[in-house]
Amino acid sequence: MNIDEIINRFFHTNKGYTYLIDIIKKKYPNFIINEENLKTLKIVPMPKEEFMRTACSGIYKYDINTIEVFSNIDENGNKIFDLDISDEDLINTFLHELIHAITSKKDKNNYIIEGINFRTPEGDNSIFLGINEGITQMITDDIMGKQSDAYPFETTFARQLALIIGNDKLIELYSSNNYELFAETLTKLGSNVDIPQFINKIFVFHYMCKGLLNDNGYGLGTSIQKDLINLYKASGVNQDDEFKDLLLDSEKIYKYMQYILVIYDDMKYLGFYDVDELINSFDQWRI
Repeated sequence: MNIDEIINRFFHTNKGYTYLIDIIKKKYPNFIINEENLKTLKIVPMPKEEFMRTACSGIYKYDINTIEVFSNIDENGNKIFDLDISDEDLINTFLHELIHAITSKKDKNNYIIEGINFRTPEGDNSIFLGINEGITQMITDDIMGKQSDAYPFETTFARQLALIIGNDKLIELYSSNNYELFAETLTKLGSNVDIPQFINKIFVFHYMCKGLLNDNGYGLGTSIQKDLINLYKASGVNQDDEFKDLLLDSEKIYKYMQYILVIYDDMKYLGFYDVDELINSFDQWRI
């Protein structure tokens, strides 16, 4: 797999992956890029064994500054599994990991900071993980000009947050690794939302989408959406129609459930209850 050739073919360019970096710089002038990581970045095929172990088609490894992408093609040019991966899907996966690469660094405590998420030296993620993946995929989808099937719920939460605090502000906080100011910005809205708890809810929800945790009747999905509505109300932003379009109604939820790793036949397994009534209450608030 030669990602530069794939990008050149898809975008009709000769710049390889630097073409994507140019788009990021143009689209987000305040995006802070870790140029040092770009200088030594390596891109290699993901081994079949790692794909099967992680269920991820792409991964960025900071310690060796390497992006791995699973292309489903072995060293002899043959398919590994009976499935087709399009150029667009490969680029989407690569771009997501490239954004991780250009927003990663180590702090003085040897923590790896990636966007607004951080990992301990032992590899444990912070509660910002779910939101961070959502913002990363939001940027990826915006650059590709198409919503992908990756992290659909987390991306929706990120888009709602982009309206609440402003897209430029969110990109700046994310790319500058300022998770503390991100939380502080939400706190200063003066809503009745417990911000650390809100961030943790999305963290837990992220693992629920992977099938690693259960809702157990808590109603986490609805709770997150309620928090985001309350944050929007407190923000004073006057983009009601745009925000309503991003709210998770039952139709969207069942659509997005088709994209996650776990097969569920009822939205209650992701903690969504009475979502349409919640949207109706938002409409009543707007009147």
